[in-house]
Amino acid sequence: MITGVSGELSFAASAAEHGMTVLFPYDNQTPYDVVVDAGHGFQKIQVKTTNNYNDERDCYRVATSRGHGSTKTTYSCEDADYVACQTPDNTWYIIPIEEVAGIGMINLYPHRGSLGIYELWRERWDMLL
Repeated sequence: MITGVSGELSFAASAAEHGMTVLFPYDNQTPYDVVVDAGHGFQKIQVKTTNNYNDERDCYRVATSRGHGSTKTTYSCEDADYVACQTPDNTWYIIPIEEVAGIGMINLYPHRGSLGIYELWRERWDMLL
């Protein structure tokens, strides 16, 4: 499973395959990882990867927060436009930030069909186009 910068590069490659231009911030001070341009303006993307499989719930858990310990915070609608989550089978979820704002952890079910509230956003690259 790829994480961190590798996850951001994987997202960039997939976004480019869908016809988008991908830009990276110069530093790590932004609450988003990449910016995409599909010809109608810039969109800020926070990229998340996971290999955290929860046997009890039969799902992948994705932390939709930033920081560690007492500095851990959730994302707000001002931080990014979308959260792009990648699971180990290379499934991408393109989720509008409004859907995860204020939430620290979400469950994804790429192996189980249409279960879960975030399955609506599975492989929704069209959201960025």
